[in-house]
Amino acid sequence: MKTNVNCDSLSLYSREALPPEIVSTLLSPRREQWGRHQSMLARSQIFFDYHRLLSEESQRLTQELISLLDYGNLFFVNEQTCLNLDQNLKNLLHHTHHHHNIEDQLYFPRLKRQFPQIKRGIDLLDNDHKELLLLLDRIESFDLTRLKPSNRYEQLARLHAEVSQLAAVFPRHFHDEEDLIIPALGKL
Repeated sequence: MKTNVNCDSLSLYSREALPPEIVSTLLSPRREQWGRHQSMLARSQIFFDYHRLLSEESQRLTQELISLLDYGNLFFVNEQTCLNLDQNLKNLLHHTHHHHNIEDQLYFPRLKRQFPQIKRGIDLLDNDHKELLLLLDRIESFDLTRLKPSNRYEQLARLHAEVSQLAAVFPRHFHDEEDLIIPALGKL
């Protein structure tokens, strides 16, 4: 029995693409044909916009942390810098939780009922959300408003590692989610 979900070949952390058994269940049109379906794309624009927002926020926060971890800049980290960083972190967490809650409570259940052939793919996305929730919980545990000079570098380095991981897995999750969800939304 596997105890580490990250070792699973379907895990968000290890898969490089949707597995063939899920690809075979995707609804049409496929991504390469989306340009010919402007009404579907228009109805789905909020997904693309939110995915872009979350990607940009996670990448921007990663870059902010890299900049602060530069020894020359770490000297200038003060209370206001920590407050700004904390607010950016809270925005990323809030937006990610909000997006996933809407999907988990509204879209995924409805799409599973209406399109049972993509149930396994939706279940994969549900598992992604569970894995992401564990990562978000770890990120949320950081209190940037209480960084002490004695351990500031270590705390920011740990936070950077977690946020970098989030920024790295978002593209895989978003791509797979779009492949599964966008054609279904076009059929509603």
